[in-house]
Amino acid sequence: MKIRVVFYKASKDGQKMDDAISFWTGLFPCNWGTKGYSHSEIWFPDAQDDFYHFGRYISSPPPYRGRCFSSTTRGGCKGVRFEDAEVILRNPERWDVTDDIEVADELVVKYMPNIVAQVGKLYDFSGVMGFMIPGSKEDPTKWYCSEICEWVLCLFGLMNKIHRPISPRRLSKFIKKLGIEIRALAQKEN
Repeated sequence: MKIRVVFYKASKDGQKMDDAISFWTGLFPCNWGTKGYSHSEIWFPDAQDDFYHFGRYISSPPPYRGRCFSSTTRGGCKGVRFEDAEVILRNPERWDVTDDIEVADELVVKYMPNIVAQVGKLYDFSGVMGFMIPGSKEDPTKWYCSEICEWVLCLFGLMNKIHRPISPRRLSKFIKKLGIEIRALAQKEN
């Protein structure tokens, strides 16, 4: 199976919270040289292992397939959820995406129940506070976006260590160290 990781570009929508997350996490030396991301999602393809509907080059924006997985407080969400990719990625100019990342089918079969079991867990505000208040503890029963995305990548054997705190910017840096390219979603469609 293949998956992708998508990163939200903070400066594209004028949302002050996204701008603040991107600015603040960009101050940390571990994030220097990264793009201004404020959110991340794991993008799972549909049952045919596809990310696009047939005829993707005809419609604008393209009709995305599959589901995105993360933790968020946007759109009435209170934490971990799956959402249709066409809903999450409806503004492709706001997103960057990795190239396809191959995951062994047996790992997906083994760990997908663990991933699904996280749905409904609340957003980890105390974990996010770790970016602002040194020594803040994460709540082990809750998740924030890049935290749960990194956890999924670890389950799938793509990363071998959990880093805390982990921002979307830092997650993108680790993904690039794996030799996986990240580019504008709108560019990926062409």
